[in-house]
Amino acid sequence: MSKENFKFKSSDATFKKYTRASHRSGVKTWQKSSEYEFELHTGHATGSPVYVRPDGNTDTSNLPKFDTKSKSASDYASITDFANKGKLQKELSKSAQEDLLAVIKANWDVLAFIGGVYAGAIEYEEEESKEELIQCAKCNQMTTEAKVKSASYKCPNCNQYWKEKK
Repeated sequence: MSKENFKFKSSDATFKKYTRASHRSGVKTWQKSSEYEFELHTGHATGSPVYVRPDGNTDTSNLPKFDTKSKSASDYASITDFANKGKLQKELSKSAQEDLLAVIKANWDVLAFIGGVYAGAIEYEEEESKEELIQCAKCNQMTTEAKVKSASYKCPNCNQYWKEKK
């Protein structure tokens, strides 16, 4: 079984590999907790699951997961909605659980895309980026350089004014 792990962070190489620049620039909530990472792996016959691996967990089966093929973010509004939820309840702090739920709620379309691409349900080739992406120094939100250079552009995530690159 092959697998790939990633953090829902703009700097994560696996996250970048399975998303387009347009996905990355549209992220509403980035992962803040280091207590978990997402995992993609083969061996699941149906759906396009994304697994959640608590930090330090080395289990080879029964990881908590959410199906991105036939579900929506509202199907995972609580930790109790996940398959194998006990591991999340036991191994993640309350704040890490809240962070996980916030990432899923705000970015379902991106997670569904990643799950679909990895499962082979979505054909994908990275589009050529015509604009350089840059990151807010305060909250790490990504945007294009052109937006930042426009007059009085505020970060949509933290409402801080962006500074033009020198």
